[in-house]
Amino acid sequence: MKQNKQKKLGIALGGGGACGLAHVGVLEVLERENIKISQITSTSMGAIVGALYAYGYTIEEIKTIAKRFIRYTTIVDFGFVVTWGKALFSGNKVERILRKYLKDAKIEDLKIPFKATAVDLVSGKLKVFDSGDLVSAVRCSMNVPGVFAPVVTDTEILIDGGMMNNVPHDLLDKDKVDFKLAIDVINIKNYSIEDMRGIREILAQSLSVSLKEQTRLKKRACNMMVEIDTKDIHSYDFSSKKALEAMRYGEEQMNEKVEKLKEKLFK
Repeated sequence: MKQNKQKKLGIALGGGGACGLAHVGVLEVLERENIKISQITSTSMGAIVGALYAYGYTIEEIKTIAKRFIRYTTIVDFGFVVTWGKALFSGNKVERILRKYLKDAKIEDLKIPFKATAVDLVSGKLKVFDSGDLVSAVRCSMNVPGVFAPVVTDTEILIDGGMMNNVPHDLLDKDKVDFKLAIDVINIKNYSIEDMRGIREILAQSLSVSLKEQTRLKKRACNMMVEIDTKDIHSYDFSSKKALEAMRYGEEQMNEKVEKLKEKLFK
């Protein structure tokens, strides 16, 4: 029997720190099933994975590149930001790594239409990057407050887009897609009071609670949302073992949902 034509799929890749590496596994399943993506919207780690995929890297290539990101010692600069004093790390090192792989690519020239988001603290509004320098857009999108220094322009102070829209499926364009798939990798961990003694755990859990509720309130606006359970992986777990586990969780759980997705896409 001849299969119906696939609907134009748009996918929103949410933020989540190390948990966001689960997006690699999600994309691997879609590629294996020959499900074509017509547009990607993204935030934070979702913007990093989404940018690499939209640029044209294969899943295996992205897995290899991810090895440069999985160690916290590789991503961060291990120096306090002197100029602004607003974060632990400047983010210059991760920008250099991104530039190595994404070169001087322009968003409007990517193989798959792509958007990344950031929040402007001056205007209090969401900033959407749908053209211009790809690396700059991704760099702005991943500025977790207090961890990476904001990107400062003449008129803007830009931080992580997830603070306002962590799974931006509402930014998928109606003229480019007719099916919206949202991938949420945020998990509220089952911490005990004893587990919550450190600032790292308190910050991570606070962000997770806020972002999860924000995403829940918008859930009905997409055609399908897949929530990836990253189990014991925390947003700051940039170790080789945890990164591989995150990608595996994404693959396994998307694999469980893919038949349901295909029923909707080819209906």
